[in-house]
Amino acid sequence: MNIKLYSIAAIFFATTHTLFAQQEQDSTYRNIEVVKITKVLPKSQNKQNLETKQSDLLNHDAGKFLNSIPEINGIKKAGNYATDPVLRGFKYEQLNIVIDGAAHAVNACPSRMDPAVSQVNMNMVQEAEIYKGPYHFRYGNSFGGTINFVTLAPEFTENLKLGGRISSGYESNGNVFRNELFSQLSHQKIVWDLFGSYQKGDRYKDGNGDEVRSAFLRYNMGTKGNFKWNDQNVTTLQINTNQGRDVEFAALNMDLIYDKTWMFQLKHLAEFNQKYLKHLDFNSYYSFVDHSMGTPDRKMVSDVQSTTYGARLESKFAFGKNTFYTGLDYKHEGAENIRMIMPAMMPMRDGTSWQDSSIDQIGWFNEYQMNFKNSKLVASLRLDYNKGDAKALSNLFKTLYGDGKAENFNHSLSLGYNKNLCNHNQLGIWLGRAQRSGSLTERYINRFAVGIDAYELVGNPELKPDIVLLHRNVDLETTKAEKGEDTSEMTEWGNIKSIKKLIGDGLVAVAGGITPNKVEEATSKGADIIIAGRYIIGSRDVRRAAEDFLAHFPQDPDSMRLALDEDEQVN
Repeated sequence: MNIKLYSIAAIFFATTHTLFAQQEQDSTYRNIEVVKITKVLPKSQNKQNLETKQSDLLNHDAGKFLNSIPEINGIKKAGNYATDPVLRGFKYEQLNIVIDGAAHAVNACPSRMDPAVSQVNMNMVQEAEIYKGPYHFRYGNSFGGTINFVTLAPEFTENLKLGGRISSGYESNGNVFRNELFSQLSHQKIVWDLFGSYQKGDRYKDGNGDEVRSAFLRYNMGTKGNFKWNDQNVTTLQINTNQGRDVEFAALNMDLIYDKTWMFQLKHLAEFNQKYLKHLDFNSYYSFVDHSMGTPDRKMVSDVQSTTYGARLESKFAFGKNTFYTGLDYKHEGAENIRMIMPAMMPMRDGTSWQDSSIDQIGWFNEYQMNFKNSKLVASLRLDYNKGDAKALSNLFKTLYGDGKAENFNHSLSLGYNKNLCNHNQLGIWLGRAQRSGSLTERYINRFAVGIDAYELVGNPELKPDIVLLHRNVDLETTKAEKGEDTSEMTEWGNIKSIKKLIGDGLVAVAGGITPNKVEEATSKGADIIIAGRYIIGSRDVRRAAEDFLAHFPQDPDSMRLALDEDEQVN
């Protein structure tokens, strides 16, 4: 399964305080990074910081931490547990979530009770790097964007130093207790961290005074050791476990009985004083998730497990003011059902939900940065070989797809230019193409109702829904029009037919400033998918706004209708 995304962005930033870049004392050309947003601890003084609050360290929800950035929203299925981030409409497998550029844990629950960000220990996070769009490929396939959580960097000291902190908080609505601790021992050759947190809450009441099922228990503990062999070599070992118990999900049909996650990471950084080669960065990781979920009455219980492991090797070269990154990475993702308990009246399932499926991926990434006095040109290329397999295929999958194996070769590339206009203004123009293969859910989920959907999902290892998103840059058009500049050349959808010739049998989706009166124009020019946003979600009457759109579509009783309260419920 291959999914492609073409993206063109022309971005103008004016007097912004949430988008910023690294500042270097020796040069100005490094102060340009328009696709990178960083939220850091107040400790770093070389950056224009968006400071964290103490509640960010106490809260084990990294997704909630990201929500303070305007570019990121979140999907909450539980009141106080596991927010799944959404970056400019992209979510789930469309986002690349990593820790220190590599480590992560794939969700064991098909309904994402345990998204990747839920495994991030916030009291060890120094900063979060958010790269928007298909423009950054160093840390993996970047389809909708990459979120890289950077853990605390070691600070070696001449003399023995011991420090730490203990934090605690209480929320009256829901009777929520949050606690975290951090301790550190540092010396010339070693920096050793111990960390942990404990959080417990009950159900809370919403604005109408109704009780929301949201009780939870969550705790984690871990350690991180940094060993300095010499001035050029540092090895880091991190081990931590995240544990969840009896978590209620108001937005799902099942609750979390327990979640037991273990994560291991081994890194080594070797720096060189050579003319061109500057560093070699090796990063390996392993994570295991043991997840049990069940209905509130526990008549139906399902135990699932997921395993993720991989490694990454990156080399950095410098050619004057220019920088070149290149490297290889490998990733394995696997999921399997251990057992399922169902009511006696339910028929026996044909196989398990995950079918003991796995995906292996090998990637080669490259990024070249050309730096000028007040501008920067960046070119990126990534090639991936992707292979999917399932060891316990159901009879249904065997009938539909044979052995269920799938192989894909994907390529992604981007080209971008950034320019500093003045102290608080930057101009960026980016062109990117990203391609990814289907996830475990998209390929191998076997008759499982994800979320509250009444219908069971069936994956397809051979599915090839190539989709190109053509996004109209309304903000840039408005800026140009206000300045009296000509915008006639900025066609909305005039190049759809040209795009379809390039992608073959793919679909074209259009977005950006879509109103009902634009639907017929877009479809007449070849658009297959209409993405409507602000017109509907910003309306006081959402139903009326949706009906305005549907009035311009051909009548289709299956896909072009609104669900009514009196509609029959599907059991």
